[in-house]
Amino acid sequence: MAACLWRGGAWARGVRIGFIAGLAPCLLPAAARAARACNASICPAMPAICLVAGVAAGVLLGWLGPRLRGHEDRRFWLAAASAVVLAGATGCVTAGLAGLAGMALGLLAGAAAPVLAARAA
Repeated sequence: MAACLWRGGAWARGVRIGFIAGLAPCLLPAAARAARACNASICPAMPAICLVAGVAAGVLLGWLGPRLRGHEDRRFWLAAASAVVLAGATGCVTAGLAGLAGMALGLLAGAAAPVLAARAA
């Protein structure tokens, strides 16, 4: 992410929005653990929490991304996708592969809704 910020332009804009969107799947599982919603080490609800957080991140990325300057550039989307996955994976990795898969499915579903709605309009 630092390399994208150093490079500037579409890379920097993409990594900024991706990092902001990735904060939901990064922080929501930690907040669930802090709120004692789960036991100390076993939490069967964590993949579902990661799914919901992934949907929130995908909606944010799909809704805000096309409204930013330079969103037509592939570099913007490559940087944004990389940043949201890296930031989100740090929070959902505690749930294992199910948490990461839930986050990925949530990202795809959340990002598809605003993009498809914009194309239909």
